[in-house]
Amino acid sequence: MPRAGRLIVLAVLVGNLLWTIPLTAVAALKWLGSDEPDVVERCNGMHTCYSGEAANRVQTLVVGGIALITLLILVVVGVRWGGQARTRKRLLANGTRVPARLVEVSGELMKVMGKPVRRLTFVAGAVRVSQSSAAVLPLGTPVTVAVDPTDPTKAVLVEDLDSLAATPRSSW
Repeated sequence: MPRAGRLIVLAVLVGNLLWTIPLTAVAALKWLGSDEPDVVERCNGMHTCYSGEAANRVQTLVVGGIALITLLILVVVGVRWGGQARTRKRLLANGTRVPARLVEVSGELMKVMGKPVRRLTFVAGAVRVSQSSAAVLPLGTPVTVAVDPTDPTKAVLVEDLDSLAATPRSSW
């Protein structure tokens, strides 16, 4: 996922936590801090409104559950992205560098800031490396791939695809 896409996911998850955690705290305080009787009444014509301890408990559990799920997703995504970043850093420092060429450009995955993001697949012998990017590159574009000598299935691109797309093609 491109950096901009990761920032959008992070912003949505953190934004969700910013409203669910305080709302859960308020609902929990109302639930645990008062002994209101449960009331069911008609409001706004045909709607039914609930209030009291049971309604506050349900609100606490529902919104608290949303907050907990969001926090769990944030932790899982953070661990995965951190592992990918460590692997990339290790391969860039210690990996065997081999030349590769762009062999496949898949359809549009999504748009980030109005630019279509596509999956680009590069091949270096038996090693295939795929990366999502908004860069527009022709098939056959040469790149360098850093490959783990002990596990050839782990490989990363060395070049920044956006910088490569901005380079005049005559220098390839």
